[in-house]
Amino acid sequence: MTIYNELSEFESVLDDMLEVSSGEVTPEIEDLIQYQEATKLACFERLGKVYFGKQAGIKSLDEEIKRLKELKEKRESNFDRLKNYILFLSKGEKIETATCQFSSRKSTSVNIIDETLIPSQFTTPKIEIKADKKAIGDALKNGQAVAGCELLENINLQVK
Repeated sequence: MTIYNELSEFESVLDDMLEVSSGEVTPEIEDLIQYQEATKLACFERLGKVYFGKQAGIKSLDEEIKRLKELKEKRESNFDRLKNYILFLSKGEKIETATCQFSSRKSTSVNIIDETLIPSQFTTPKIEIKADKKAIGDALKNGQAVAGCELLENINLQVK
């Protein structure tokens, strides 16, 4: 039986008893009122336990989320170190095993050193000014100097 139903049932029984006794409080009604108060306190005791249990559960979940975020950061860091180690060992060669292939490819990316120095022709209009990395990259590849930018060569690991 739910707490609401328990309390509602007592009120209904009390109303019936008061109606039968013409509103007079008899010893039976007093006993019922005392019993109802004790039951009400017991119901609130159960509610308190549920409340604190849920509160502790939420705190526990917050701690678990924090722990999992830290674990994720560690695993991402370990993964990055593993990729760099594989790149170091493979020395850019293609390596095939029975279950996977390792290869690397060169790529270029634009490294924005100072966005304030970039000419407006290499920016795209937005609410905030952002560098147009594609246009800057094309200009740098064609030998044009762009203030505040440089062309970087990267080596990316591919695992299939």
